[in-house]
Amino acid sequence: MQNNTGPKISEARYIRNGHREQNEKKRVHKMQRIVSSAVVVFCFAFLVFGGVRVVSSHTSAFQLVVEGEVISTLPTEKEAKAAIVRYLEEQSELLGFEVVCGDSVIIERVSSRDAVYSGVKDAVSALTAGAKVLARAVAVCVNGSPVMYVANEEDARIALEQAKAHYGKIGADGVEDITVLEQVGVISSNVELEQVFGSAEAANMLLFGKPKVEYHFVETTDETFEYIANRYGLKVEDIREANPGADSTNMALGEAILLTKVSPLISVQMKRIVVSLEETSFETEQRDNYDIPRGERRVVEAGVPGEDEVTTEVIERNGVVVAQNRISSVTLVEPVTRVEERGVRMIVASRAYTGNMGNGILGWPYDGQVSSRYGYRSINYHTGIDILGPVGSPVVAAEDGVVVFADWYASYGNLIRIDHGGDLQTWYAHLKGFSVNVGDEVKRGDMIGAIGMTGRTTGAHVHLEVRIDGQHYNPLQFLGQRQGEEADEEESDDLDE
Repeated sequence: MQNNTGPKISEARYIRNGHREQNEKKRVHKMQRIVSSAVVVFCFAFLVFGGVRVVSSHTSAFQLVVEGEVISTLPTEKEAKAAIVRYLEEQSELLGFEVVCGDSVIIERVSSRDAVYSGVKDAVSALTAGAKVLARAVAVCVNGSPVMYVANEEDARIALEQAKAHYGKIGADGVEDITVLEQVGVISSNVELEQVFGSAEAANMLLFGKPKVEYHFVETTDETFEYIANRYGLKVEDIREANPGADSTNMALGEAILLTKVSPLISVQMKRIVVSLEETSFETEQRDNYDIPRGERRVVEAGVPGEDEVTTEVIERNGVVVAQNRISSVTLVEPVTRVEERGVRMIVASRAYTGNMGNGILGWPYDGQVSSRYGYRSINYHTGIDILGPVGSPVVAAEDGVVVFADWYASYGNLIRIDHGGDLQTWYAHLKGFSVNVGDEVKRGDMIGAIGMTGRTTGAHVHLEVRIDGQHYNPLQFLGQRQGEEADEEESDDLDE
């Protein structure tokens, strides 16, 4: 009896082959699923980062718009913002300071139908090519008004310190303090890139402002660069540099000379302590010597200047001294007084002629005829002499001296008194006007006034008096004889009333 419990050999092989075929089919299907998934993942990654353009099945898309023009479309708002952030980071790193887009770049949400997407990298490139950034800067304000822009607050601080250092440094050359008189601050501001100054450029703006173009037109042929510089408060070197073709010593009338004027935005005030040596003047002591003739002088002891060490507080504003305050003074060398003797011995003049002013100890104030002599007259006592001359003729000093009076004096009219030392004075009355003032030092022959008719008089003349210690003397005792003058001159009519 045959055993029919096990399969036949041919049937078993078939079964085994059937299992093999089923396993092979399962393996192939599995591989197909893996490959399909990998393709999907790769395509998505390339869509986002590689720039592959596909049609989306999302309901919304996000466009980057630059000044009204769409430059890129991304599937999500997050990616659109990421593109902008990456673009700004690259631009900030390139320029060296923080930048912003301002209102020039916006994100618009639109329908995703028929949308063609860019990757983030491509979006950044599109922004670089078409967008415009603004500097996230700070405005430097002087007394509340913006005057320029720098990248940040640190650059503003550096610029201010550089401007102050232009005039000096604390501790050097006696500088104790450097202060900016205006209030300087900063406020945040988004501005065009070309408006942003570096710290060195900003310091120059604070120091000199924006140069103004102005011209000076030559008015006279003797003008020089020095004259123009003084007139406008400029430096000769600056004018010469601005006008390289101009000849300072030979400028034509109407020639235009370019001026470079500066208007500082700030006032830098600097206080310095200066210690210097100062020469002190010596005094002069005058002594009367009755052994030598009046008018002669002798130096008994020469004067020697002294020397002081002076400490001064100097205030400068933008490099110009505006105040000096003496703090202390220490005498290092005492001055030596000059001792001078002057002759006061009076000599009655001889009758020999030596010049228009006479040869006496006193000179004639005017070379005219004596119309009234000293002494008793029919109506009164005449305290001087009257010398005739036309109105306006010059009256000169009879000797060296100091003017002690020049004013109206009762019947004398306009009167000048000159002190010659040794209690000797000369008086000049009835003058038309004065050429000297009280305190003036005059020399013999210097013009002091003009003949007139002021006061009590009946004609034009100068009344001359000589007084010693207040007592009047005959002037002819002190005046020498003039050329052509007779020994005994006839007396004319009295002119003093």
